[in-house]
Amino acid sequence: MILRKLKNRFIPSLLISLASANTVYAGTDDLLPGESFPQVFSDQSPWNTSIKSNPVIDPMSEDMIFNLKWTLDYLSIPTSIGISYNAWTSPIHIIDFESAPKIDIFNPTGSPFYYTVDPDGDGIARDIPLPAGIWADPQVDGHMILVDINKKQAYEFSRIQQGIDIITASRVDFWDLNEIGARTVAGPDLGVNYWMSGVRGAGTPFIAGIVRYDEMKAGLITHALAFSGITNRKRNVSSGHGLAREFCGYSPLSSGQVGVASRSDGFWVDEGPVVDGHVSPEDDQWREGASILEGQRIMLSPTLDIEALLVSDDAKVILRALQTYGGYMVDNAIGFNIYFENLGTEASKWNEFAGVLDIAQLPLESLDILTCDNPVYYNES
Repeated sequence: MILRKLKNRFIPSLLISLASANTVYAGTDDLLPGESFPQVFSDQSPWNTSIKSNPVIDPMSEDMIFNLKWTLDYLSIPTSIGISYNAWTSPIHIIDFESAPKIDIFNPTGSPFYYTVDPDGDGIARDIPLPAGIWADPQVDGHMILVDINKKQAYEFSRIQQGIDIITASRVDFWDLNEIGARTVAGPDLGVNYWMSGVRGAGTPFIAGIVRYDEMKAGLITHALAFSGITNRKRNVSSGHGLAREFCGYSPLSSGQVGVASRSDGFWVDEGPVVDGHVSPEDDQWREGASILEGQRIMLSPTLDIEALLVSDDAKVILRALQTYGGYMVDNAIGFNIYFENLGTEASKWNEFAGVLDIAQLPLESLDILTCDNPVYYNES
C-alpha cells in the first residue's frame, strides 16, 4: 500500500497528535488509480446479502412508517430520508497497522471495553494503531474508523479524545472485514460486556452500511445501508417476555430476515416514547406497538420503478441499493438518516454528487419494514 501525507482536513479539537510521526490518509477519495477499498465483510454477511424475492413484510410496517413520519412532522423535522456526511457520521482513515505507533486507549469511566480489544476487562485497549494526525467526527459522539485495506481489518471508536497525558474513548472495537460483520447473541443474557459491542447503539460496526466516496464515484453500492431513526423500539410491552429491551439479532441458522444488532439503545415502548421513564402525553396519534427494532431491515418497495423516477442518477445509486440490499436500523437519531463518510475539510467533494439529495423526494411510504425472524429479548445490566 502506498502511504501519503495527511491532507489538512482535520477537526482541531479532536485531532490526535502523537509524538511519533507517521503517514496516513483519510477518505476513500484518496485512493490511487488501481487501488481499491476491500469488500467490507464476507459474501455471507447480512450486510452483503441481497434481499430475497418476495420478502416477508412486517405486519406492522405501515404503522411503523406512520409513526416515524408523524413523529418527524411533530418535531418539525423533514419527513424524508436525510443524509449525514459532515457531522454525526465518521471519517475513514486508511492506515498501515504494522507501521503505525501503538497506543493504549483508556475508558474514562474505568469500565471494560469489548473483549475484542480489552480481553483483560480492565478498561484499557492496548496497542491500538494510532498514527499522528487522525481525527474524529466533530460532534459529541466523536466517531472514527481506522482501516488497513491490505489486512482487511478495522478499528472503530466513539468519543475518542486527546487528553493531557492519555487518549480516552467511550468505546473501542475491532472488526475483521473477512468475517460476517455481525455477532450471534441470545437473550436474556447477552454475555460479558455486551453493552460495549460496537460503537453504534445497536452494537453494529460503523464501517458496515456507510456510503463511501469511492462507491459514489463508481456509481454502484453493493451492500446494505445503515439507518438511524427517531422511533426505535425499546421494548414491546405486549410481547409477554417481561424483559427490558429487544432488538433484531443475527442468526446464522435463520433462513428469513436476518438482523444485525447485538444490543439496543431504542427508547420507544408500545404506548409511545419514554422520556424520563414516562410515556410522553402528546402521543395521542401514536399507533401502539409500531416502532422499528434496532437491527431490523428496511427496503425500498420492490414494486417501485426506480428508473422511471424523475430524480438524479446519484439518487438512483442510493435507491437501487435500498431496493436490492435495503438498510438496517442501527442507532437513535433526531431524524431519519443514512450515512456518508466524513471527508473533513474535503467535504466539498460531496458536491459532485449533490443530486443524491433527490432521495428526499421519496415518500417514506415507499419503504417497507421487513419482518424480524430473530427478535432477542434481554434485561439491561
